[in-house]
Amino acid sequence: MTSPPKSAAEAVLITVSPTQHGWLLIDGERIAEVLSSRFWALKAADALAHRRFLETGLPTTVLERTRTGDSSVASRYE
Repeated sequence: MTSPPKSAAEAVLITVSPTQHGWLLIDGERIAEVLSSRFWALKAADALAHRRFLETGLPTTVLERTRTGDSSVASRYE
């Protein structure tokens, strides 16, 4: 028997966002780390998302924000 789909409220969101001094890695509502480059921030976010998905089984998304305020999905585990 399969389990019911997870609601959006149960999904995990990890955000990578630029700042004046690097890139923020935001885990939910908490700043987890500040990294020097976009590349390393996305790598760290992807690793965190994969680990979180394996631990919880919840859909996990990495969202990348741009300096203009736009956002795009960088990776997703389901």
